[in-house]
Amino acid sequence: MERFHRTKIMRWDITTFIRLITIISVGLCAATGSVADEKFRVKNLPGLPTAASFDQFAGYIDVGEDVNGSKNKMFFWMMESRSAPASDPVVIWLSGGPGCSSVAAQMEENGPLHLQGDGSMINNPNGWNSHANLVYLDQPLQTGLSFSGDDSLIYEQYQATTDFKVFLKGFYKAFPNFKGRDLYISGESYAGHFIPAFATSMLSDPSFDKAGIHLKGVAIGNGWIDPLTHITTTPQVAHAAGVINISALGKINEIAKQAVAGIAPDVGNFGSKGDGEPLQMPSINFMTAYDGLEKLPVALQGNSEATALKALLNAYKGEIIAVKFSNVDFIKMIDLIVRGPEDLRSILPPLFTFLFNGASNDQLLYRYLIARVVAESSNSDGNAVNLMDLANFGPVSMIGTPTAWPAGDSVFQDYMNNTETLTALNATAFGKRTVIPCNPLLYTSLTGDYYQSAAPLLLKVLAKIPVLLYNGQDDLIVSASSTQKLLLKLASDEDGPPWPGKKGYADAQYQPWIVDNEFAGYYQNSGNLHYLSVLDASHMVPLSQPKNANVMIRAFISGQPIVD
Repeated sequence: MERFHRTKIMRWDITTFIRLITIISVGLCAATGSVADEKFRVKNLPGLPTAASFDQFAGYIDVGEDVNGSKNKMFFWMMESRSAPASDPVVIWLSGGPGCSSVAAQMEENGPLHLQGDGSMINNPNGWNSHANLVYLDQPLQTGLSFSGDDSLIYEQYQATTDFKVFLKGFYKAFPNFKGRDLYISGESYAGHFIPAFATSMLSDPSFDKAGIHLKGVAIGNGWIDPLTHITTTPQVAHAAGVINISALGKINEIAKQAVAGIAPDVGNFGSKGDGEPLQMPSINFMTAYDGLEKLPVALQGNSEATALKALLNAYKGEIIAVKFSNVDFIKMIDLIVRGPEDLRSILPPLFTFLFNGASNDQLLYRYLIARVVAESSNSDGNAVNLMDLANFGPVSMIGTPTAWPAGDSVFQDYMNNTETLTALNATAFGKRTVIPCNPLLYTSLTGDYYQSAAPLLLKVLAKIPVLLYNGQDDLIVSASSTQKLLLKLASDEDGPPWPGKKGYADAQYQPWIVDNEFAGYYQNSGNLHYLSVLDASHMVPLSQPKNANVMIRAFISGQPIVD
């Protein structure tokens, strides 16, 4: 925020003074684009040595109440454009997970202020507010700084969609100067589920256009859109990348066939309104040491899988399983459960009962097929290739996700759990809760939606507005190959709904993308569909290629072709 110095006021009549103040106020609003509720203004930030060159606003928008009448609060952090804040579009950023904080993306990926290892803040010249008013939103509730009054978890997409729409109308009420501007929703990973659902609902709700909220496009990076395509493509891509050998590929492919044959991912009700009570945070403390299993139930005694599972679990006696259980042993446990009797799960610690959430054996094979690829690439120390970034090798969690990547997550957690930070961001209502980069409980509570396809909703969005899907080439969780495979399927489906560019997409030129005379990736476009494969980029493209990612989003929101 700019600093204003006091000047000596001459003796004017009161009418002249009021007129002058009015002119100054209007001028400032035109210059900065800010006609906002001042309670949201961010005046300073811990670790930021000088005021930012743009105005910032942060705080909570109420999105309803819990069953006891306590407010549900959704946190946002908005950075005004560094170019033309009074006229530039609005871009909302949503991180994935589900349950990962968008504020972490501000500090580590595409935000204008990056957090350093020592807790200081520096300017990021490639922040996405270079030509947009940029909003980071922690959603769904229980993500980052957002919370429900009773700390309950949502359990389906419909709830997230409803809360997002309520937030958006509340945000535009607090910032009426944005009404009538172009709005773009962007995000990565599980935002491939969130964004199609949010956009479909908004585009079919005339109240948004009436309120001056005009959705003009969406951009999704490494989007988790169609799990069946992403999961079953991973083994082949991993083998092509040299992550696993041909023997492992054959074994994993056989398991994939078994898994897919036994499940039928339901796409019919994704995004619909469901019934049921809010899912409460479990009272179980998953961070306590495991007591071990002294003896098997009578019905399981003498069963070889039960005996093996008991030995596997007891190797972690006295350990915190949520932290120590290895990816390799996790896959061994899945295989024992699949081969064993139905009641074998009765001896599992509560963590696994909660994590599996009633999944069938075939569903377990399907859900954790990617974790199996990681297990095949693990070494004796429990380190493995990072399937989100092939250039990275290090420790992984039991489900195969990296535990020390991105490196800034631990610094983010320390910074955000500082009272001074919460005060600066107008977030003291967060109270004594703890901010974490990603809330793993939301992954479990949304499992019913996690493995469904968002492709039917994506098609509805494509029919009305431009869609940019971009992929880092070094990501195997949502590989470029799997996204290309999905898009070709959607474009080639003669029985599917029409959308601008559908007929021409399959044969559209796959063009080299050049940024500042350097090769940056490949681009394909037909009508409303834009696809970009980004060279040397991970699951988090703005983290790996900050400059190129900024060039990409600037072209998209300005309506310019990404490749001329």
